[in-house]
Amino acid sequence: NITEYERLDYTAQDVRYTAMDGALYATLLAWPKEPVVLESLAGLYPGEVEKVSMLGSGELLDWKQTEKGLWVAPPKEKPCRHAFVLKIIRKQPF
Repeated sequence: NITEYERLDYTAQDVRYTAMDGALYATLLAWPKEPVVLESLAGLYPGEVEKVSMLGSGELLDWKQTEKGLWVAPPKEKPCRHAFVLKIIRKQPF
């Protein structure tokens, strides 16, 4: 339990995942000031990811699959004040 007197300082490397309707959602618990690598997705096959977007942002994101994971550059503007959600679409749904 975290009380109001205890404060957790999250980073963009603190990520929570969920999936729904064929999409994977990666919630970054802090704003990424630089590109982030989703290391949990290192096991995806090359070319498996079709599209990456950030909910609330209309900006096209730069992204690429690497051996270390899915590399994603954040949009220039924050789409919200708190958690930041990447929507990841695979060529074949999860």
